[in-house]
Amino acid sequence: MKQQEGMRKLWDIVNPFVGILCCMLVSTMIGTMGFGLLTGLNGLNNEMMLELFPWLSLVITLICCILTVILMRNSLKMDQVRFGFDRHTWTPIQYAAATALGAAAGYVWSTVIQLSGIARVFTGYENTAAKAFQGQPLPLLIITTVIAAPIAEELVFRCMIYRRARHYYGIWPAAVISAVLFGIYHANMIQFIYALGFSAVLIFLYEKSGNILAPILAHAGSNLLAVILDSLLH
Repeated sequence: MKQQEGMRKLWDIVNPFVGILCCMLVSTMIGTMGFGLLTGLNGLNNEMMLELFPWLSLVITLICCILTVILMRNSLKMDQVRFGFDRHTWTPIQYAAATALGAAAGYVWSTVIQLSGIARVFTGYENTAAKAFQGQPLPLLIITTVIAAPIAEELVFRCMIYRRARHYYGIWPAAVISAVLFGIYHANMIQFIYALGFSAVLIFLYEKSGNILAPILAHAGSNLLAVILDSLLH
Protein backbone atom coordinates (compact mmCIF):
# COMPACT_ATOMS: atom_id res chain seq x y z
CA MET A 1 0.00 0.00 0.00
CA LYS A 2 2.82 2.39 0.94
CA GLN A 3 4.65 1.50 -2.27
CA GLN A 4 1.56 2.31 -4.34
CA GLU A 5 1.16 5.60 -2.51
CA GLY A 6 4.82 6.42 -3.14
CA MET A 7 4.47 5.67 -6.84
CA ARG A 8 1.35 7.82 -7.02
CA LYS A 9 3.21 10.76 -5.48
CA LEU A 10 6.17 10.25 -7.80
CA TRP A 11 3.96 10.18 -10.87
CA ASP A 12 2.12 13.29 -9.69
CA ILE A 13 5.46 15.10 -9.52
CA VAL A 14 6.94 13.78 -12.76
CA ASN A 15 3.72 14.05 -14.78
CA PRO A 16 4.29 17.70 -15.86
CA PHE A 17 7.86 16.84 -16.92
CA VAL A 18 6.60 14.02 -19.12
CA GLY A 19 3.99 16.42 -20.47
CA ILE A 20 6.48 19.07 -21.59
CA LEU A 21 8.70 16.40 -23.18
CA CYS A 22 5.70 15.10 -25.13
CA CYS A 23 4.90 18.66 -26.20
CA MET A 24 8.47 19.04 -27.48
CA LEU A 25 8.19 15.79 -29.43
CA VAL A 26 4.88 16.82 -30.98
CA SER A 27 6.19 20.31 -31.71
CA THR A 28 9.24 18.88 -33.48
CA MET A 29 6.99 16.73 -35.65
CA ILE A 30 4.64 19.64 -36.40
CA GLY A 31 7.51 22.03 -37.12
CA THR A 32 9.64 19.83 -39.34
CA MET A 33 6.82 18.01 -41.17
CA GLY A 34 4.81 21.20 -41.62
CA PHE A 35 7.81 23.11 -42.91
CA GLY A 36 8.70 20.22 -45.21
CA LEU A 37 5.20 20.22 -46.70
CA LEU A 38 5.17 23.98 -47.17
CA THR A 39 8.58 24.12 -48.84
CA GLY A 40 8.62 20.75 -50.58
CA LEU A 41 11.76 19.70 -48.70
CA ASN A 42 10.33 16.45 -47.39
CA GLY A 43 13.47 14.54 -48.42
CA LEU A 44 15.59 16.26 -45.76
CA ASN A 45 15.93 14.72 -42.32
CA ASN A 46 15.34 16.84 -39.23
CA GLU A 47 19.04 17.51 -38.60
CA MET A 48 19.66 18.73 -42.16
CA MET A 49 16.53 20.89 -42.08
CA LEU A 50 17.59 22.56 -38.83
CA GLU A 51 21.08 23.07 -40.25
CA LEU A 52 19.72 24.87 -43.31
CA PHE A 53 17.05 26.81 -41.41
CA PRO A 54 18.31 27.40 -37.84
CA TRP A 55 15.32 29.61 -36.99
CA LEU A 56 13.12 26.53 -37.29
CA SER A 57 14.38 25.39 -33.88
CA LEU A 58 12.95 28.57 -32.37
CA VAL A 59 9.62 27.95 -34.07
CA ILE A 60 9.56 24.42 -32.66
CA THR A 61 10.38 25.70 -29.17
CA LEU A 62 7.67 28.35 -29.44
CA ILE A 63 5.10 25.75 -30.50
CA CYS A 64 6.19 23.58 -27.58
CA CYS A 65 5.73 26.43 -25.10
CA ILE A 66 2.28 27.27 -26.42
CA LEU A 67 1.19 23.62 -26.35
CA THR A 68 2.55 23.20 -22.83
CA VAL A 69 0.62 26.17 -21.44
CA ILE A 70 -2.58 25.07 -23.17
CA LEU A 71 -2.35 21.42 -22.14
CA MET A 72 -1.26 22.17 -18.55
CA ARG A 73 -3.95 24.79 -17.97
CA ASN A 74 -6.45 22.45 -16.27
CA SER A 75 -3.73 20.87 -14.14
CA LEU A 76 -2.60 24.32 -13.03
CA LYS A 77 -6.15 25.18 -12.01
CA MET A 78 -6.42 21.95 -10.05
CA ASP A 79 -3.12 22.68 -8.30
CA GLN A 80 -4.47 26.05 -7.22
CA VAL A 81 -7.36 24.24 -5.57
CA ARG A 82 -5.01 21.66 -4.00
CA PHE A 83 -2.23 23.95 -2.79
CA GLY A 84 -3.75 27.44 -2.75
CA PHE A 85 -3.60 30.48 -4.99
CA ASP A 86 -0.51 32.62 -5.46
CA ARG A 87 -0.11 35.64 -3.21
CA HIS A 88 -0.12 39.08 -4.84
CA THR A 89 1.73 41.18 -2.30
CA TRP A 90 4.87 42.22 -4.17
CA THR A 91 5.20 45.70 -5.64
CA PRO A 92 6.35 46.48 -9.20
CA ILE A 93 9.72 47.54 -7.78
CA GLN A 94 10.16 44.13 -6.15
CA TYR A 95 9.30 42.37 -9.39
CA ALA A 96 11.80 44.60 -11.21
CA ALA A 97 14.41 43.64 -8.60
CA ALA A 98 13.59 39.96 -9.20
CA THR A 99 14.18 40.47 -12.93
CA ALA A 100 17.52 42.16 -12.27
CA LEU A 101 18.51 39.44 -9.79
CA GLY A 102 17.74 36.74 -12.35
CA ALA A 103 19.83 38.49 -15.00
CA ALA A 104 22.76 39.02 -12.61
CA ALA A 105 22.63 35.50 -11.19
CA GLY A 106 22.43 33.93 -14.63
CA TYR A 107 25.39 35.97 -15.87
CA VAL A 108 27.54 35.25 -12.81
CA TRP A 109 26.78 31.52 -12.79
CA SER A 110 27.41 31.14 -16.54
CA THR A 111 30.70 33.04 -16.10
CA VAL A 112 31.74 30.70 -13.28
CA ILE A 113 30.97 27.68 -15.47
CA GLN A 114 33.00 29.13 -18.34
CA LEU A 115 35.98 29.96 -16.11
CA SER A 116 35.89 26.49 -14.56
CA GLY A 117 36.94 24.98 -17.89
CA ILE A 118 34.23 22.35 -17.69
CA ALA A 119 33.13 23.24 -21.22
CA ARG A 120 36.39 21.73 -22.46
CA VAL A 121 35.38 18.41 -20.91
CA PHE A 122 31.88 18.37 -22.34
CA THR A 123 32.51 19.48 -25.91
CA GLY A 124 29.83 20.55 -28.32
CA TYR A 125 28.15 23.05 -26.04
CA GLU A 126 29.59 26.13 -27.76
CA ASN A 127 28.27 25.00 -31.14
CA THR A 128 24.87 24.32 -29.63
CA ALA A 129 24.82 27.72 -27.95
CA ALA A 130 25.90 29.45 -31.14
CA LYS A 131 23.09 27.84 -33.10
CA ALA A 132 20.60 28.92 -30.45
CA PHE A 133 21.45 32.62 -30.85
CA GLN A 134 23.57 33.49 -33.86
CA GLY A 135 21.79 34.23 -37.10
CA GLN A 136 18.35 34.00 -35.51
CA PRO A 137 15.69 36.65 -36.24
CA LEU A 138 15.78 38.94 -33.20
CA PRO A 139 11.97 39.33 -32.80
CA LEU A 140 11.46 35.54 -32.90
CA LEU A 141 14.40 35.06 -30.53
CA ILE A 142 12.92 37.47 -27.99
CA ILE A 143 9.38 36.10 -28.26
CA THR A 144 10.59 32.53 -27.79
CA THR A 145 13.46 32.76 -25.30
CA VAL A 146 12.48 35.85 -23.31
CA ILE A 147 8.69 35.49 -23.18
CA ALA A 148 7.35 32.05 -24.11
CA ALA A 149 10.07 29.79 -22.65
CA PRO A 150 10.21 31.41 -19.18
CA ILE A 151 6.43 31.26 -18.86
CA ALA A 152 6.08 27.62 -19.93
CA GLU A 153 9.15 26.36 -18.07
CA GLU A 154 8.37 28.14 -14.79
CA LEU A 155 4.78 26.93 -14.84
CA VAL A 156 6.02 23.36 -15.26
CA PHE A 157 9.17 23.24 -13.12
CA ARG A 158 8.36 25.65 -10.30
CA CYS A 159 4.60 26.09 -10.22
CA MET A 160 3.80 22.41 -10.73
CA ILE A 161 6.77 20.09 -10.15
CA TYR A 162 8.35 22.05 -7.29
CA ARG A 163 5.07 22.84 -5.56
CA ARG A 164 3.86 19.24 -5.77
CA ALA A 165 7.16 17.86 -4.50
CA ARG A 166 7.21 20.42 -1.68
CA HIS A 167 3.73 19.31 -0.64
CA TYR A 168 4.85 15.68 -0.40
CA TYR A 169 8.48 15.90 0.77
CA GLY A 170 9.30 19.44 1.90
CA ILE A 171 11.28 22.34 0.46
CA TRP A 172 14.79 20.88 0.11
CA PRO A 173 13.88 17.58 -1.59
CA ALA A 174 11.48 19.51 -3.81
CA ALA A 175 14.22 21.98 -4.76
CA VAL A 176 16.53 19.12 -5.76
CA ILE A 177 13.84 17.30 -7.75
CA SER A 178 12.79 20.45 -9.61
CA ALA A 179 16.39 21.46 -10.35
CA VAL A 180 17.43 18.02 -11.62
CA LEU A 181 14.42 17.69 -13.91
CA PHE A 182 14.95 21.27 -15.13
CA GLY A 183 18.55 20.38 -15.96
CA ILE A 184 17.62 17.15 -17.73
CA TYR A 185 15.09 19.05 -19.82
CA HIS A 186 17.86 21.17 -21.34
CA ALA A 187 19.55 18.02 -22.72
CA ASN A 188 23.13 19.28 -22.47
CA MET A 189 25.63 18.75 -19.63
CA ILE A 190 26.73 22.40 -19.44
CA GLN A 191 23.13 23.61 -19.49
CA PHE A 192 22.30 20.90 -16.96
CA ILE A 193 24.89 22.34 -14.56
CA TYR A 194 23.70 25.88 -15.31
CA ALA A 195 20.07 24.91 -14.71
CA LEU A 196 20.92 23.28 -11.37
CA GLY A 197 22.45 26.47 -10.01
CA PHE A 198 19.97 28.86 -11.55
CA SER A 199 17.05 26.84 -10.18
CA ALA A 200 18.13 27.81 -6.66
CA VAL A 201 17.55 31.48 -7.50
CA LEU A 202 14.18 30.79 -9.13
CA ILE A 203 12.96 28.70 -6.19
CA PHE A 204 14.19 31.34 -3.73
CA LEU A 205 12.17 34.01 -5.54
CA TYR A 206 9.13 31.74 -5.74
CA GLU A 207 9.26 31.13 -1.99
CA LYS A 208 9.88 34.77 -1.10
CA SER A 209 7.17 36.18 -3.37
CA GLY A 210 4.62 33.38 -3.15
CA ASN A 211 3.92 34.15 -6.80
CA ILE A 212 5.11 32.43 -9.98
CA LEU A 213 5.50 35.82 -11.69
CA ALA A 214 8.75 36.49 -9.79
CA PRO A 215 10.67 33.46 -11.15
CA ILE A 216 9.15 34.00 -14.60
CA LEU A 217 10.54 37.55 -14.66
CA ALA A 218 13.91 36.41 -13.28
CA HIS A 219 14.12 33.70 -15.93
CA ALA A 220 13.15 36.22 -18.62
CA GLY A 221 15.74 38.70 -17.34
CA SER A 222 18.50 36.11 -17.55
CA ASN A 223 17.53 35.08 -21.07
CA LEU A 224 17.20 38.69 -22.21
CA LEU A 225 20.68 39.53 -20.94
CA ALA A 226 22.06 36.50 -22.80
CA VAL A 227 20.39 37.69 -26.02
CA ILE A 228 21.73 41.24 -25.57
CA LEU A 229 25.28 40.10 -24.81
CA ASP A 230 25.29 37.74 -27.77
CA SER A 231 24.06 40.54 -30.06
CA LEU A 232 26.81 42.87 -28.81
CA LEU A 233 29.54 40.26 -29.13
CA HIS A 234 28.49 39.13 -32.62
